Amino acid sequence: MMINYFRIIILFLFPSISIAQETKQYSFDAFAEKIYLQFDNDVYTTNKTIWFKAIVSNVVLHSPEFSSGILYVDLINSDKDIIESKLIKLKDGIGSGFFDLDRSYKDGTYLIRAYTEWNKNFGLDFIFKKYIKIYSENSTSINLEPIQNLRRIDSSLSTIRLKADIFPEYVDERHQNQKLKIIISQDGVKDTISIKRDLQGVFDFDYLVKKSTKHLELEFTTYGKKRYVTSFSPNASLIDLQFFPESGDLVHGLSSKVGFKAIGTDGKGKYVKGIIVDSKDRIVSSFESNVLGMGHFELKDVDSSLVYTAKLTESPGLRETLVGLPKVLGKGITMSASWRHEMLHVVVSSNDLKSQNIVLKASCRGYTYFQEEANLTNGSFVFKIPKQLFPEGIISLKLNDAQGMPMAERLIFNYMPDDRINLEAVLDKREYQQRDKVRLSIKTLDSKKQPLTANVSSLVVNQNLFSDVQNLRETILSYFLLSSDLKGTIETPGAYFYNENSLNIDDLLLTQGWTNYKYDKKKGSFKYEMEQRLKVSGVINPKKKKKEKEELELMLMTFDQMKIPYSSKVMVPGTFSFDLDDIYGTEKDIIIQPMTGSKDDKKKYLIALDKKHKLPIVFDDQSGIILNDSIVYKVVDENRKQKTEEDDFYFSNYGRTLLDEIVIDGYKMTPEREEMFNKYGKPDIVIDGEEIVEKTTDWSYGLYSVLRNAFWDKITILRQGRDLKAQIFVNEVTLVVIDGIPVLEDEYPFVQYLSPDEVVSFEIIKFPKNFNSLYTRVYPLAGPPYPDGSIISIYTKRAKGLFGALRSDNDKVNLNTISVFSIAKDFYTPKYDNDDSFSSKTLDIRAPLYWNPEIITNDEGKAIIEYYNSDIDGDFLIFIEAITTSGQLGSKWINYKVKANNN
Repeated sequence: MMINYFRIIILFLFPSISIAQETKQYSFDAFAEKIYLQFDNDVYTTNKTIWFKAIVSNVVLHSPEFSSGILYVDLINSDKDIIESKLIKLKDGIGSGFFDLDRSYKDGTYLIRAYTEWNKNFGLDFIFKKYIKIYSENSTSINLEPIQNLRRIDSSLSTIRLKADIFPEYVDERHQNQKLKIIISQDGVKDTISIKRDLQGVFDFDYLVKKSTKHLELEFTTYGKKRYVTSFSPNASLIDLQFFPESGDLVHGLSSKVGFKAIGTDGKGKYVKGIIVDSKDRIVSSFESNVLGMGHFELKDVDSSLVYTAKLTESPGLRETLVGLPKVLGKGITMSASWRHEMLHVVVSSNDLKSQNIVLKASCRGYTYFQEEANLTNGSFVFKIPKQLFPEGIISLKLNDAQGMPMAERLIFNYMPDDRINLEAVLDKREYQQRDKVRLSIKTLDSKKQPLTANVSSLVVNQNLFSDVQNLRETILSYFLLSSDLKGTIETPGAYFYNENSLNIDDLLLTQGWTNYKYDKKKGSFKYEMEQRLKVSGVINPKKKKKEKEELELMLMTFDQMKIPYSSKVMVPGTFSFDLDDIYGTEKDIIIQPMTGSKDDKKKYLIALDKKHKLPIVFDDQSGIILNDSIVYKVVDENRKQKTEEDDFYFSNYGRTLLDEIVIDGYKMTPEREEMFNKYGKPDIVIDGEEIVEKTTDWSYGLYSVLRNAFWDKITILRQGRDLKAQIFVNEVTLVVIDGIPVLEDEYPFVQYLSPDEVVSFEIIKFPKNFNSLYTRVYPLAGPPYPDGSIISIYTKRAKGLFGALRSDNDKVNLNTISVFSIAKDFYTPKYDNDDSFSSKTLDIRAPLYWNPEIITNDEGKAIIEYYNSDIDGDFLIFIEAITTSGQLGSKWINYKVKANNN
């Protein structure tokens, strides 16, 4: 690759260097960062966790090594409210995180967006966006249709092969038969077939339908004699048909490739077929799209005196049977591009410019790899460029005249699979039993079988929930090489990098791509820095104006475990900045004051922190959701079935469910209380704040001292050294949550000093649900097995957590709250003894089965992962993705089977 690697790294590390000082090889957008989040799913119920891996790289080389150290990830609802935010610590551009869901989340579409502070320099083009669906684990808010996942598998000249999943039990719960008779009517012509349940218990409908069919009707009758009928068009939905000449225009006397795309009212591509006729009603070409409505055809020697029209021979709901092509220009220039024998051939043709000076520039992701000047000879010229000159990805071709005025543009994709990571993955078996140990050996090699050190992720899921879409979902390859470089949504992006798929990426670039390619900005300014660590900055001014500046030593102290103060000498009035060590949690309160700490000095100055620029929230769920609703139904239905199994299991073994319904009379419900109820359950003891105030004496020195003397029958307060500590049960852990915010381990000593006047309610939750989840937030380094415990829930008047409650109106301490890194959470996988695999009284129906976002292969390119299967049998998929520090990418998936243990 002919690019100065070190120069671009210097430009990233020292953005104050102007692009003009280097060369004209870089566009402004070439200095942005790409952000990729890999998720475990697209659909969730509220008892699940959203797991994700984050990769941040520079856009030109895809190298994560020299990139930001902080990633901001927001979970946003359809009302455009940020309901949870995470700061992800990145090491060499890579990190991981999660969102724990609970019953407070309403059903619907949610947006997950991710960005770096540095990427704010480039507008919204490099902000990662992902739409997901979240549904209740208990409600039946999704109307489960008896016929789901209707899809076109393939088609021939005369037929369309349709598949669907049929669930007669949604019509009649008593239907347990293993066979189902389906009556099919195509435009009134009836046929009858009998289908059986597959291994997952679903009736699999598979049928050839005539392409000419306008009306298809399916009918079945259940065991209880309940009849169900539905009808639709196999090619339903009105569509718009659009045409895109290869380099922008049709020009008289010249031939041109023309891309086309048929778009339905749902924004998705629709299959079409037809012919091109001229105004003399002569057929000059024909066309047929792929399943996504895209394709191309050739027009020879077009004539500006004629009008060209597309006539649909198969027009499924098209608004017009005739659609006009763009007008033919009398004079102009065209440019066509194609790959031939490892060379890129760019043919320039003009009907009026015979010896014009032209300049061709070929770039990829904002970096120019080729620029050459030439003269047309008799109106034409052919540029021949070696394929190896470019990296893999979208190549932007721009043709200008000698004055730099644009003449034609074209995008073309450069496939370079030898530049990718050669991923090898071998299982120790092809077939397992429930709770068996799985051993997966991974190798990361280059095209010459030499080892590569790579960062690898491994995701294992139930294949039944992904069925026919596993090869269509976004992957690390499709995102970095395609989706991240084009504006808008790409249907089934993974299909373009799936060997068995027939989609042509050139059809995509001819239609959707040529007006939506990024990296066109030539100039810009760097207002935001590339963050590597947590930082606090602001301004300090004296309350009384002075003529001269004074030097002051300023101190910042965080309420983290170390409690080490930071100091910095500043000029007043002036600005200050503190670089902090890595701090983890949710938010942290900090104190900023003069180093002397005297009350007089505190009163002399006004201190204000800098606020980060907030990004506007753009929520367009129609452009983001590409999954068929039937797939959503399948995932939600499976999650709910698993939830029911868990509840039944825990009720039969422990006399209670994981999520009890909560009904409380005479109790004022607030949003904070509702959230606590949903997460952890009903309080067993409630002490009103007014009662606590009534029992407060002159010698009381905080909440715990009052509780210890006046409410000893409801809560045990122990003395540990100089501190008081609350304990509900002996030998069990007691955790504290204030206003819904967990109190972390190093913050516990502050709880005793809460003012009784500030407390609204003191509540005790014995045997809470989801205790493990809270425990891992308070003690992030702890691993299973987790202890039993109870929860103290305190609600305050300020409703801002522990440090919000500790503040008083008379407090002169400059207390501020800052965001810190999100605590990491490991995906828990049990370890079973094969000799006693079913002795445990714990039901194991993990979904996903396994998730490991950061596996590092060694110097030999090897890594081994081990995990245990759950109590779920069936087929499983392992998704593996990898990236090296130099930006090489790899993606692979394999499958295996788990058999039910008959013991």
